[in-house]
Amino acid sequence: MANLIGPESMRKKFVAWDFPSSFNLANGAIQLTAAVLPLMDGTRVLGLHLGLLVAIGVIVTMVRNREFGHLPPGVILLGVVLVDLWGSLINSWRRVTAMADTKKIDNAVMAGRAM
Repeated sequence: MANLIGPESMRKKFVAWDFPSSFNLANGAIQLTAAVLPLMDGTRVLGLHLGLLVAIGVIVTMVRNREFGHLPPGVILLGVVLVDLWGSLINSWRRVTAMADTKKIDNAVMAGRAM
């Protein structure tokens, strides 16, 4: 939200970093989307990937402009997104393997009935 309605000083910072003067609006919308998508099961991983891109963009921008004092929030965001994304991928894998195990059991039961 801060990027969407941010103060003039924040908007000037984006221009100083060679972004268009209205980039704060696009950046805020992307960040808001990246925050909302993970809240819904169907779009969770998509939102986490978008958050990953946001975090990488923050880090690259700070390093490129040698503003290392602003780097910790981007690094923390990157870490949180990576941990959450890893957990989501592990949970997805567990669901897939559980479904595969259930199908094997169902197939074994059906094979037993066919005899």
